[in-house]
Amino acid sequence: MSKTVGYFEGTDPALLNKLVAHGIGTMPVSNGFDSHGKQIGYLTKNDGIDLVVGYFYKVVPPKEIGLTMKKIVLSCALNKIPVLLITDEAIHKAAAKLMGRMPKGVKMVPAAKISDEVFAALKIKSKTLPAKKAAKKPARKATKAKGKKKR
Repeated sequence: MSKTVGYFEGTDPALLNKLVAHGIGTMPVSNGFDSHGKQIGYLTKNDGIDLVVGYFYKVVPPKEIGLTMKKIVLSCALNKIPVLLITDEAIHKAAAKLMGRMPKGVKMVPAAKISDEVFAALKIKSKTLPAKKAAKKPARKATKAKGKKKR
């Protein structure tokens, strides 16, 4: 059974490439006000998304629209779809304070650890992808031409 990761706009393309190379599908999701993909607030298990990943700021709504961070990720929590929010370790405490008590399954992760956390959440072991091997050049054979002298 194939897994699918929903991702907010701005998610590292290297991470998305790694997922695809491991046979994991990707699908853009929206926070409801950026129109990047399917709105996260309407996700259900029928959408086939096993995990959502993206930067923390994507779940911080503008005050003018009247949403809360909890409302943005609530559908994921209700459908048991984990959400990994990328944030710098330096601002982790400030972001956690701003976020307050979030629903179960929502986790902040430093950017340096996001790949490992994504694979752990999907319960898939990340394989080191083999590097392309350079083609070996055939060894040149020394040939002696008969009857000719070396100069």
